[in-house]
Amino acid sequence: MSSLHTMTAELHTGFLVLAFIGIGGTFLLQIVCWLERPKFLLNFARKTRGYLEAAGIVAALLGVVALLLSAITGSIAWSTDMLLGSPEAMNKIVMTAAATTIWAGAVFIRLRFGRGLWTCPAMAGLYAGLSLIGIVLIGITGSMGAHITTGESLLDFLWDLLGFDPSQSMMASDQTAIIIVVISAIIIVGCSLIAIRSGLSKQSFRCETGTCSYWDEPRIRD
Repeated sequence: MSSLHTMTAELHTGFLVLAFIGIGGTFLLQIVCWLERPKFLLNFARKTRGYLEAAGIVAALLGVVALLLSAITGSIAWSTDMLLGSPEAMNKIVMTAAATTIWAGAVFIRLRFGRGLWTCPAMAGLYAGLSLIGIVLIGITGSMGAHITTGESLLDFLWDLLGFDPSQSMMASDQTAIIIVVISAIIIVGCSLIAIRSGLSKQSFRCETGTCSYWDEPRIRD
């Protein structure tokens, strides 16, 4: 079962890295389209962003599914005493739960508002921001998993630079957790209200209305 857990861990990492590249790349290309600068990238951005956007959401969906499978196989592969008795294992569980929540939130936002979210800078920024936080958490989770299995990680140089010890408990205090939840809720609700007022869920694109009978590059409205 440990080998199956390793496989699912590699699977969700690959999917979510691709999702981050797709979402982050789309965000950067959309900025080029909004600003219409630099000029030499404008045509490339308009032709490419739709493909990156589609790849991003598909990879994010598959990544969330693989992340859930990884959590299930991990809980089976390791004993309860080992999971609850090791600070590193507890840290990995916390980071995995946080990463799953963040990526699931990003997927929900994209499915709720569709490609129209890219016409709203606030919602596009939230979507890209969640993917950035999510991929950072995935990196931390992978590093902790490496510490549990091999005792070291490729990111150890970064932990040494930051003065962070992965073997120490990362459980936040109740006050810190409440502050994080409140700030996150304000940001998400605020961006959602902006999106709703902008009518993003009502945005339609030519291929989504069934008016084209051939593959059309999924451009995002400027």
